[in-house]
Amino acid sequence: MKYMRVIHIITQLELGGAQQNTLFTLKKLDPSKFEPVLITGKEGILVPRAGSLKEVRCFFLSTLHRRIHPVWDLAAFFHLLVILHKARKENPRICVHTHSSKAGILGRWAAFAAGIRNIVHSVHGFGFHDFQNPLVKKIFIFLEKISAKISSQIIFVSQTDFTRAVQLGICRPEGQGRVIRSGIDLKQFWRDQNALTKHRKAIAGKSFPLVGMIACFKPQKSPLDFLYMASRVSRVFPEARFIMVGDGEMRPLIQHLAKELSLQDRLILTGWRKDVMELLPEFDVLVLTSLWEGLPRVLVEATALGIPIVATNINGNHEIIRQGVNGHLVPPRNPSIMAGKVISLLQNPGQLSYTEKNRRSLLHGFDIDSMVEQQEHMYQKLFPFQIKERANKVKQRPKPFPT
Repeated sequence: MKYMRVIHIITQLELGGAQQNTLFTLKKLDPSKFEPVLITGKEGILVPRAGSLKEVRCFFLSTLHRRIHPVWDLAAFFHLLVILHKARKENPRICVHTHSSKAGILGRWAAFAAGIRNIVHSVHGFGFHDFQNPLVKKIFIFLEKISAKISSQIIFVSQTDFTRAVQLGICRPEGQGRVIRSGIDLKQFWRDQNALTKHRKAIAGKSFPLVGMIACFKPQKSPLDFLYMASRVSRVFPEARFIMVGDGEMRPLIQHLAKELSLQDRLILTGWRKDVMELLPEFDVLVLTSLWEGLPRVLVEATALGIPIVATNINGNHEIIRQGVNGHLVPPRNPSIMAGKVISLLQNPGQLSYTEKNRRSLLHGFDIDSMVEQQEHMYQKLFPFQIKERANKVKQRPKPFPT
């Protein structure tokens, strides 16, 4: 076999930027040079989409979960080891590409134990942050350091995380790390932004000011801060509506707090939606209350659409948001300041200096096709010889190699 097998490993296929762009990469890899394979958990709204990718071999592991669980994690490690060992025996020209913290640790060490030496890891935001127990943080940093030692390349979606990794000794400053932006289909945005379907009446019943957040309901995203912000905004704009697109473990807490703050009639919980790009243009303001991030895709999408943004001033966010141009940055866990910025934008929608020129400038480097091309180039450089084209392109969905 003259082609390279590229195996992407990601913990879960929830509706997030890392997951969507991983599936896009698998779909768009040049089939004459690469055989794409996906290993992921069984849970997630994007699992059906992954299963529909005709030329991608998929493995859905019941043992791979997002939460840390020693028994399940050990079982997932050995499950990965068996799959990767047999994959390497079938085709030694193999690269394993992991995503996220859990899959990044388990996947890289399973690949190393299976005898695979071309190991790539994408950092979509580190698993350690300033809002966790200091001992836990040190453990996560240690795990990232030792896992980096067996990594051929480490990809960062933000320059901030790359710089931080070098400072912490996780990544070598020369050769090992590089920034590849998590892209979006910019051509589609430029083409469709003035012709998107309007949904406000279906969302809120009438044309109210609409303030929204698109995120998984988990502690990282700090969704309760969105409600505290909404409570303050509603005192000035009682007619405003607040929409939260997503779902997750914190949904019961969100519903309980909404009742306590008397927001239940103003709050719209849509659950997971696949038509996010039709809903997003209806937002008057997009809010993101995250405590830590890599570089959220939704901020890039909102910028492409010209939607004002109010987000927390954390790693990654400041690389796409320019104060007074496409939005405002505020300290995390400060819903009062965040509410003030949202109120200001609702009172004076034209205060931002959004123009076609500065929007395109902000989005430089975020094209999704360029993202795939950069990854293909990186894969090919991992081998000291040129990857020859496959004799016949796969025309039917390939059968998984034995497990």
